[in-house]
Amino acid sequence: MPDKDTPPSSPHYGAEMDEGEEEEFFEVNEDELEEILGLNEHPDVDDDDEDDDDAIDSEPVLGPVPEREDASMVFSEHSGSVFCCHIEPNRGKLAVTGAQDDKAYIWETDSGKVLLECTGHQDSVTAVEFSHDGNYVATGDMAGHIQVWRTNTLQKVWDYAMGDMTWMRWHHGTNVLMAGAASSEVYMWKLPGGDCKVFGGSGEKSDCGVILPDGKRACVGYSDGTLKLLDLKSGTVTKSMSTSEDGTISDIAAHHDNNLILAGVNGKAVVASSNQGKVLSTLLTQVPGGTEEQNVEAVAFSSDTAMPLAAYGTLEGYLFIWDLAHQSQRHIVHQQGAITKLVWDVERPSVYTAGTDGIVRHYDVRSGVLAQEWLGHRADILDLSRSKDGRYLLTASDDKTSRIFKLN
Repeated sequence: MPDKDTPPSSPHYGAEMDEGEEEEFFEVNEDELEEILGLNEHPDVDDDDEDDDDAIDSEPVLGPVPEREDASMVFSEHSGSVFCCHIEPNRGKLAVTGAQDDKAYIWETDSGKVLLECTGHQDSVTAVEFSHDGNYVATGDMAGHIQVWRTNTLQKVWDYAMGDMTWMRWHHGTNVLMAGAASSEVYMWKLPGGDCKVFGGSGEKSDCGVILPDGKRACVGYSDGTLKLLDLKSGTVTKSMSTSEDGTISDIAAHHDNNLILAGVNGKAVVASSNQGKVLSTLLTQVPGGTEEQNVEAVAFSSDTAMPLAAYGTLEGYLFIWDLAHQSQRHIVHQQGAITKLVWDVERPSVYTAGTDGIVRHYDVRSGVLAQEWLGHRADILDLSRSKDGRYLLTASDDKTSRIFKLN
């Protein structure tokens, strides 16, 4: 059961904000950006990092051909495992995928037509994402070479070499890009100009990061099990939270209340408060009759204010649905393959899981019932993206393909 400091049913953050500040969320204009990112020169970086992706160079083992093909589109231009994918957020007409073949592709979701082969990478492309307005797409490889392309002209407008990259994410309200480094630093750029700010670290690898809903802070997880709150304007670390778990932070999510943080840390799920700057609880990861804790790989919060729920999936194939309001476990369900990604549906009480058995699953979080499965892949699904309009799911797989699945 959770610790006595279980997250409150109705977290508040207003006490730490000036009156009227909530109305400024997501409204970061160009003048504010100049203030936030007041650096014009790129810092020196070491370009001599060794290639360390030997662990992902082996050929994937393909499973049997599925009994049916549920995808409306199969994209098979990549010659290696597809590690990452994202659907253009506004119209959902474009997809971007990155793979082991050192390439990224921008392609049409309805026809699979390649619009741009994003060349120039010298290592596996492990992060791809469209900007919030869909005007830009960023592609990043393991060696830390990041390129940004304008979607209407398909021209490269910026690139940067930062050293070994661990994660990359666009700001949700303006054209600011953030990325974490294995050497601990977190970079932030205003694009397409490239003005840069660097958040220094303590030497521990920056595992993953998320920009909070207020658009002014980010939470970053490090390999020593700490979570740090970054103030994007001042460029400082405002809070550091120890999870008491020295190990990799596999995934991190921010609640829409702008306070709660959910993280998978060394096989556990923890809830922290960004306002209080402390870990509130460690959520149960044992199954009935079991003695071993599950290895948490993916986490997500519901975006529905009427359903204060958290979900986390494990490498053992268990999906946990946690009720934050009642501080209790709501459902535990088990699937055949390990859960690699979780995506919460914005418009319905549903969560989608990507599995190492090549199956995408849809669960109703009210009942915990498996509502639908989509078949087609023959190997691990490594990434999952949902279109903003709720019409499509996009997958990336070890079988060298990416697929579009239509949602009912």
